[in-house]
Amino acid sequence: MRISLIAATGADRQLGKENKLLWHIPEDWKFFKTKTLNHPIVMGRKTFDSIGKALPKRENIVVTGNKEFSMENVTVIHDPMMVFDVGLELEEKAHANGSLSPDEDLEVFIIGGATLYEFFLPYATTLYLTEVNFEGEADVFFPMISSNEWVIDDISEWMESGEHQYRFLTLVREDAEENGDPSNTDE
Repeated sequence: MRISLIAATGADRQLGKENKLLWHIPEDWKFFKTKTLNHPIVMGRKTFDSIGKALPKRENIVVTGNKEFSMENVTVIHDPMMVFDVGLELEEKAHANGSLSPDEDLEVFIIGGATLYEFFLPYATTLYLTEVNFEGEADVFFPMISSNEWVIDDISEWMESGEHQYRFLTLVREDAEENGDPSNTDE
């Protein structure tokens, strides 16, 4: 199993304000759907509330401290660490039913909010980011990422949608051992 984060962020890592997105970019929704379709998606309850329903053709997992919360077609967990147990169970099922080959890892997507992005960032191997030229106010932000840990694997040209320019980035966690001798430093 591997963890990926997917988000659309403004120029200063903005994610949203008052539990709403800050822009409407249909191409970003298509990108999100293409990446997450037939994969488990993990979100906080506020993110789920902003979507308003379980997304089809995905295992929807909601992390909430509210023990009363339940929703049709949603797996509810109360501790983010449980994502690993649920993900491994789903991976075993996918291997057993042939939807994943035995050597394939299940990709689990963290789709928000900011608290879950922060929690899962140390476990993530891939970040799928839509970078938007937005510079307005926000009350939730994507966590800081270190250029020492992440490298760009793929980047699109800047595109336009309405008043916004945007581009898609895929970042992967850099593995020091794969990039040469770890004892070879500039110190």
